[in-house]
Amino acid sequence: MGIQKSKVDVIIPVCKPGKRLFQLLEKLAEQTVLPEKVYLMNVETGWKEDSSEELQKRIYHYFGRHKLFGHKLPLKLEIITVKEADFDQGGTRNLGAEHSQSPFLLFMKQDAVPADNQLVEHLLWGMESGAGMAVARQIVGISASVLKAYTNLYDYPSRSFTRTAEDIKVYGSRTFRVSNACTMYRRDVFTAQGGFTENMIACEGSLFAARMLRDGGKLAYCAEAKVYYSENTNWMAQLRRKFDEGVAHAEHSRVFSARGEGKDGWEYGKAVLSYLINQKYYMQVLDFAGENLYKLVGYFLGTHNHWLKKDWILRLTNNYWYWR
Repeated sequence: MGIQKSKVDVIIPVCKPGKRLFQLLEKLAEQTVLPEKVYLMNVETGWKEDSSEELQKRIYHYFGRHKLFGHKLPLKLEIITVKEADFDQGGTRNLGAEHSQSPFLLFMKQDAVPADNQLVEHLLWGMESGAGMAVARQIVGISASVLKAYTNLYDYPSRSFTRTAEDIKVYGSRTFRVSNACTMYRRDVFTAQGGFTENMIACEGSLFAARMLRDGGKLAYCAEAKVYYSENTNWMAQLRRKFDEGVAHAEHSRVFSARGEGKDGWEYGKAVLSYLINQKYYMQVLDFAGENLYKLVGYFLGTHNHWLKKDWILRLTNNYWYWR
């Protein structure tokens, strides 16, 4: 059976979702390769509006109000309740994988919206090379700033490629930097690696990719598979994101080399500044400098979080659950 006939399940952790989740589901329902099932791992915070029952009502209300698909979503949905106290970046995704029976698992974030109806198809084609995982390209909307558009293109280029352990010598940690905003995994590879590392604050996809590559696996980046997704560009939000990343890197320092991260950051900064100066976007240079200063501070504090008191940590993190 060709890979395009393979079954794919989608697993999406959900917490206080907005309209983008419903747009995501709408786009999944229009795919040329329709997912076998979509698992929504709904994190209940204790408030009625965050309950799984309320989420189900909101989904049906959205598709009914917009008169989509004859009021019936052509997707098999299963909402799995996760108590807030039990949420875990890796563990919650592993729980979704345990419910699935399909040979391919597509992990997405609740605000990553497919750019077209061929997302699943292109990711499956990315697996044709024997890759254990296929990463989608993240793109920004037309309203994005010049700085955001260029940095996004640096991180998610328009050319597809594959990576193996040999590439770590050339690209360092960029080789296995993976976001679970939209990444497909082979179930047999996922199982062989023991799934995601649990009780991890961030970077669970990157750690999985690093282990897989060092065990002889292959990673595919599929530029044709596109989702609209971008992190919050607010400076303080970037500091918090890098703080959590720094915590994860410190706890798994054998994989995430601080030297490699520093070299990669230098190359990234040099490329972006060169572009902005050549194009005479001088105000964007100031914005870039300020944002990266916040990122640097956040990452430094994250890697040295043992110096900080608990109340400071809770002000700096995006993931309060991790520090319980």
